[in-house]
Amino acid sequence: MIRYHISVFSKEANSGNSCIVYLSREAIASSIMQSIAAAEDVSETAFIYADGDSLRLKIFSPVCEMFSCLHATIAAGYVLKLEKMASGFYFGDSFVSFCSEDDNILLQVSPLEAVKLQNAVDLRLRQHFASAVGLWCVTTASGKLRLMIQLSSEQAVTDISAKGIGELASFLSDIESFFIYALSCGKGDYFGRMFAPALGIVEDPVNGNSCIALFSILRMQNASVTELSVCQAKGCLVNLVVNDEGMWVTADCVLNEKSGVSQLDFV
Repeated sequence: MIRYHISVFSKEANSGNSCIVYLSREAIASSIMQSIAAAEDVSETAFIYADGDSLRLKIFSPVCEMFSCLHATIAAGYVLKLEKMASGFYFGDSFVSFCSEDDNILLQVSPLEAVKLQNAVDLRLRQHFASAVGLWCVTTASGKLRLMIQLSSEQAVTDISAKGIGELASFLSDIESFFIYALSCGKGDYFGRMFAPALGIVEDPVNGNSCIALFSILRMQNASVTELSVCQAKGCLVNLVVNDEGMWVTADCVLNEKSGVSQLDFV
C-alpha cells in the first residue's frame, strides 16, 4: 500500500483538513481499515483499492465507516490525479468522477432534497441553544441528524467549547454532529465550525457536507443564491457554485507526504 497525507481546502502544506489516503492494489479487510483509521490522527481516513477492473473508495472515522465525507472524497480524487490514474471510483453504489485544474479538484455534488432538511423545534434542543438565530437539522448519510446552529456573530462561534459540545452530545443520541455558523465579518460569506463526538471527531477542521447543507437551505429560501463560501479553521474556504451543469465544489489540495506501508503492519 501507499500512504498519502493530503491537506484539503488549502494551498498550504499541513493546513486545511488533513486526510490520510491509502492506495492498495488489492482489497483490504474492513477490520484492518478501521484499525488504521483509529490509529491515524485525522477526522477521516480514505482507502482506494482495486475491485476487478474498477477502483473502490471506503472512508472511516476513528470509530466507524463513513458513507459520506466530502473532504476525504476530494483527497482520494487528488491522489488519483497525482498518480495519473482513473478520474473516478465507486463509493457505495455510486460512481464518483472529478475534474482537476492545477492543484484544484472540482467535484459535482448534489444539493440536499427538502425532505432531508427540517426545522429543529424540539424543546430539549431549543433550551440548549436559546441564543441561536437559527436552528434546524439535516439528515446525514447514516440516517442520523446533523444539528445546524446559526449564531449571531463569528465571535460567538469562535467562543464555542468543543468540550461543551462533547458533553451535550453524550445525552443527544440522535444527533450525530453539530455545525455552528454565523455570517462572516471577514473571509467568506459565513464562518463555521463542525463537531462530531459520536464519530470520534472532537472537531473537524473543515467540513464540506455541512456547507452543502447550508447552501441547499439558502437556495430553497432564495433560488437566486448561486455561490457560497464558508470559512473554517485556519482561514480555509469551502467554495460552492451552481451553474447550468449542477452544483460544484472547488477545493485546493496539497500533498504533504507519500510513503510505502505494508498491510501486515496493521494485522
